[in-house]
Amino acid sequence: MRFLFPLDREVPYGQIMLETILSRGFFPDMVIEEASREAEDHRNLFLERLGRKEVAPSIASQVEAFGLRYSVVPNLNGPESERILKTESPDLIVLGGTRRLIREKIFSIPPWGTLCGHPGLLPHVRGAASPAWSILHDVQVGTSVMIIDKGLDTGRVVKSKIVPVYEGDTYGDVVKRNLFYCADLMAEVLDLYRNANGPIPAELQDPRVGATYPTMPLELVERVKAKLADGSYKWLQPRCAPQNS
Repeated sequence: MRFLFPLDREVPYGQIMLETILSRGFFPDMVIEEASREAEDHRNLFLERLGRKEVAPSIASQVEAFGLRYSVVPNLNGPESERILKTESPDLIVLGGTRRLIREKIFSIPPWGTLCGHPGLLPHVRGAASPAWSILHDVQVGTSVMIIDKGLDTGRVVKSKIVPVYEGDTYGDVVKRNLFYCADLMAEVLDLYRNANGPIPAELQDPRVGATYPTMPLELVERVKAKLADGSYKWLQPRCAPQNS
């Protein structure tokens, strides 16, 4: 199974995912990072949600440690990225996190499709800041792996998993735990693909279910933090429950 791993440069989401899949024996044929203002903004947004804490080794250090092939492009949808993907001809793309909506000319290149980990339960929560919107609207926090299509988080869902939220959690705690669960889920899906030597069944989303959300305004983020602090989020679990954060 040959796959490439594109992502925004040093985005924490991708750092965690690469560390996780490498630890499970999945080695991308190439890591492709976008170096752009948009990619930097994406990284800073995640760091802000995480309380400005680094949560995994840098992509650069992981690439060096494992001797991975590596390329930098100005835009993951651009001609240089397209040329690399067509030249490499992978079975699969595994997105490591990007702020861009990946275009069909890119995601349709590999015959097995393009997998994307989404930090929300699909189809219930699509779009940006999924953990925050989930908490605000008392939806269970979760993560999904989908095969991307032309829409925003509308692709067929391969697998989903609930992410627990514990009493006393901060918003940063929830975001961090979600990222690790998302990475674990991607490793599980890659294992299924490897065992099947190809794509596995995925479920179409019901467009009548859920909503698609934008980046959350700061005043609503404060409401999310308040719901966690005062214990009013519906799906809080006792702190004594087993944790994986």
